[in-house]
Amino acid sequence: VRSDAASDKQPAKTTKPATPQSVPTDHFGFVDGISQPIVKPSPDKLKGPTDILIGDVLYGYQNTRCDFANPNKKDSLLHNGSFMVVRKISQNRKALNKIERQHGESVIEKIVGRKRNGEPLVTPYKGANNFNYKKDPDGEQCPLSAHIRLANPRTGNQEQRDPEILRYPPKILRRGMSFGERYKKDPKGDRGLLFIAHCSS
Repeated sequence: VRSDAASDKQPAKTTKPATPQSVPTDHFGFVDGISQPIVKPSPDKLKGPTDILIGDVLYGYQNTRCDFANPNKKDSLLHNGSFMVVRKISQNRKALNKIERQHGESVIEKIVGRKRNGEPLVTPYKGANNFNYKKDPDGEQCPLSAHIRLANPRTGNQEQRDPEILRYPPKILRRGMSFGERYKKDPKGDRGLLFIAHCSS
């Protein structure tokens, strides 16, 4: 069960949040787990920036990276399987607070690519995940080095179908769980994120 006491700072309320208030926050005060891939049955159904095919998470099927199903691999050990990644990531809230005092909250948001309430930095957007970076090619709104932009460039499956041009970045199904006490309750304690992800590549 995920702890809902991870953060001592609640999502900002100055703007309309892009996600429900019930979504838990991590130790840095950001809502977490709001961007997951949506599995579509066929390539012609790939419309949104987070849409994927079953082959992106299960080995042996067509995926969005221009790899096609291989019937000769159905008896292989990996067929119908996924690779699982487990990480325990430490979060240094004291260091983050220092950066925020020196440079402001906007710098922290630009590192992540979202506001603390989950709202994207780019406009326009229609909810937490219905957006792309076509109107921000140079990273003026959301830096090119922002976490969410590196994880998912959101350039569109249709634009990257040709394997000779570019392979679409792999997607992962993930779940995070915060560990440790709130920073205000135990400033010297160990805290961070337990991260589990599944993918086929």
